[in-house]
Amino acid sequence: MCVCSCIVKIVEIQNPPSVEVLVDRFGRQRFPYVLDSSQSNDGLGEWSFFGAEPFQIVTGGLADLRQAMQPHQIEAHPEIPFTGGAVGYLSYDYGRRLETLASLAEDDRRIPDMHFGLYDGVAALNHETGVLFLVGHDFNRTANAVIERLRAIVGAGLDTPTATGNRKQATTAATSRATMTSNSPARRSKWKWNLSRADFCTAVQRVREYIASGDVYQVNLS
Repeated sequence: MCVCSCIVKIVEIQNPPSVEVLVDRFGRQRFPYVLDSSQSNDGLGEWSFFGAEPFQIVTGGLADLRQAMQPHQIEAHPEIPFTGGAVGYLSYDYGRRLETLASLAEDDRRIPDMHFGLYDGVAALNHETGVLFLVGHDFNRTANAVIERLRAIVGAGLDTPTATGNRKQATTAATSRATMTSNSPARRSKWKWNLSRADFCTAVQRVREYIASGDVYQVNLS
């Protein structure tokens, strides 16, 4: 992989707004995204990422996405797992570009089969430490300009007493408005299966037969 000498700038925010507030503020921007890690037990769910205002939109195909990303390759950060780049989706219907499939439904929504934004900055929240990292690259503008844009989105309310990036405190307000049956995290020892192994294997075989006959091309079996 070709790694460019892009400039990266990182600013730490020690007392950021809550997750709810961050979702609301980024959600008011153009083409926002939230990659939320809601799992808080078993050492998972350490990071969540917030972004908006991509400098480029790619809706063609994967070849177009690779071409758009090529000039902006960066080295991985040793601590922050995602510092910016491409965020978007591939629809189920994109599969028709990869193989020949029957098209029975009318395309009445005209939604792109693929839609990715290229983001030169991200707000990365560490739920363990409560620190919000603002990361900016000079992909399309200066890294300082990217940081200032992120700071403007996040900035309002940084000094309020209720603003925090800690996972436990950030969910307190939401929890108080919801009826919770238990505050204990899920534990694997309490899981129960509703199918035996033999029944599950039988169901899988039935799904394979449906696919082979052309009745379906995907089944979510659980």
